[in-house]
Amino acid sequence: MISLAQLQVAASLLIASANTGRAQVLNFADNFEGTDLNPEWTAINPATHDGFDGNGHYLIRGPQSSTAGLRRDVGGQGDFTAEVSLELGPFFLNGSGGTQSDLKVRFTGPGASLEVVLNSFKNLRVSSSELGGNLEDPISVGGIEDGDDFNIQFNYQEASNTMTVSYSINDDAWIQLTSAVGITPTALKTSEIVLFKFGNNEATLPRMKLDRYEMSNPDYAPITSGLELISGTDDSIITWDSKPSKIYQVQWSTDLVSWLPAANHLPATPPTNTEYLKGFSSGPKGFFRIGEQDADPPTGHQSYSFDATPTEIVTIHLQE
Repeated sequence: MISLAQLQVAASLLIASANTGRAQVLNFADNFEGTDLNPEWTAINPATHDGFDGNGHYLIRGPQSSTAGLRRDVGGQGDFTAEVSLELGPFFLNGSGGTQSDLKVRFTGPGASLEVVLNSFKNLRVSSSELGGNLEDPISVGGIEDGDDFNIQFNYQEASNTMTVSYSINDDAWIQLTSAVGITPTALKTSEIVLFKFGNNEATLPRMKLDRYEMSNPDYAPITSGLELISGTDDSIITWDSKPSKIYQVQWSTDLVSWLPAANHLPATPPTNTEYLKGFSSGPKGFFRIGEQDADPPTGHQSYSFDATPTEIVTIHLQE
């Protein structure tokens, strides 16, 4: 357990090189605001789309025995992180399997796929066609209800063909579902978010509200000074010097090899940024690193991209 300590980070910090020479996915963020879908999206079964609700959501109904949702080409090249946030309701209802439906968040490519499936029985699983099916035994997500925020995170490292998938409910910490080796870029060419109703009761059609989808590659410049960390038994507070027109990412690792985003696409709040991180301080040791990119903030649901020079990333060692 990490004791309460305040660490002033100076130039002697450990530096980790970021390998960013490969082609990367295009960074984008869609907050589903406005009146028209970004043209990068393809509507699947558009007759079931209720569209924008004016409150930052895009609404889709799940028809019986067919899929409805959105599809987007993402390229599948290089390291990337993708995060999806949405609400379901009605979906789970009370008992009897709710709407008897599936939510599927997946990547697909020629003859290959990777998908996360949450059904209305509150069972959650990850499967890969390349690896022969479910990557772990399905788990029960007993605490989720209609109207909760359901968040999914994909973190891909191309050099090792490793995909790490995590989920969270509302503002809770990320929970890792799986980390699997053998997921190739072939399976990651397009991204889909769909509903599928397998039950026969047309009176209980599932619905989802898409809140946010963002994808980013790890081309972040270093933050080499002005860092401060306060760490308790479960939570951490990290502060760093920030600049106008920048965005930031906080990443976490236990071994300096595999990195997962702890917080992503953080807008600058000059002269400093402060981020509260829950659930990252319970292990025997850990590492944070902070990266900076130029920001071109999206307007409504429009995409944006970054132009950052690949360089070194500062790593903060929390505990020996």
